[in-house]
Amino acid sequence: MGLESNSQNMISWIAKSSGSEAVAGLGTLIFVGMFAVSPIAFILVNSFNIASPGHPFRGGLQGWSDAFGDGKTLSAIGYSFLLSIRSFVGVAIAFAVSWLLVRIRIPGRALIEFFLWVAFFLPTLPITLGWILLLDPNYGVINQWLMKLPFIERAPFSIYSVGGIMWVHLTLTTVPVMTILLMPALRQFDAAIEESARVCGSGPWGILRRITLPILSPAILTVTIAGLIRSLEAFEIEQLLGTPAGIDVYSTRIFEMISWEPPRFRRRWPLAVFFWPFCLFSPSSINASRKKESSPP
Repeated sequence: MGLESNSQNMISWIAKSSGSEAVAGLGTLIFVGMFAVSPIAFILVNSFNIASPGHPFRGGLQGWSDAFGDGKTLSAIGYSFLLSIRSFVGVAIAFAVSWLLVRIRIPGRALIEFFLWVAFFLPTLPITLGWILLLDPNYGVINQWLMKLPFIERAPFSIYSVGGIMWVHLTLTTVPVMTILLMPALRQFDAAIEESARVCGSGPWGILRRITLPILSPAILTVTIAGLIRSLEAFEIEQLLGTPAGIDVYSTRIFEMISWEPPRFRRRWPLAVFFWPFCLFSPSSINASRKKESSPP
């Protein structure tokens, strides 16, 4: 529905524009489409190509059958969705942190916001290596310290696990980025609305449930869906921490198929297409939500 609306708006704009503006708009659309649509169309078509690379096209569903008939592939997709739960955890934490920084205005808020930006710009791999040095089950510093306690015999933490992967993502990218995106929405939110509700007798939870969250829902939805899409395409941390534990996700599974000799082309094309419907539906749902919020009652 969102894609149809965008297409109708574009056609309407071109129809109402002057000749030069219509040509410029149409030319820009074609130019951008060449770079955005061409690789997508190539992958989509080749997902139904069962011929070897360099041979004439031969249609079939053997690639899809091979890709999704493999238990390891299904496990990787399951792990991808499992690890995407961090988006919901992250948006809850980010909302709480944003509320403390913007509404409560806790001491040291400028320093905290500065460190959030630092976390945003930090490179992923070096920080992941730092967490490995801290939480590796064999030589991690934190584990070594804890194992000196008389009642701890084994390393209590392992960075090579689902929890370890989620922890690194939450601390390094998910929470900092979501907090940075939510703070402007909270700053633009008029606190007088909440004060009016408080004067009328509403409690803190009632104000949060009936006023704050509905008004901020477009921003929260946008941040959540962006986090979900980012979690499904994440690669570096999953490759570094998941491989030793036998944890494959969607992106590392495709990389594994490319790395095989010879590469399994027929299996990787369908996997590359698998999450596209979700990625296309997500921006459309955000656009529809924003239009619903902005439309008059």
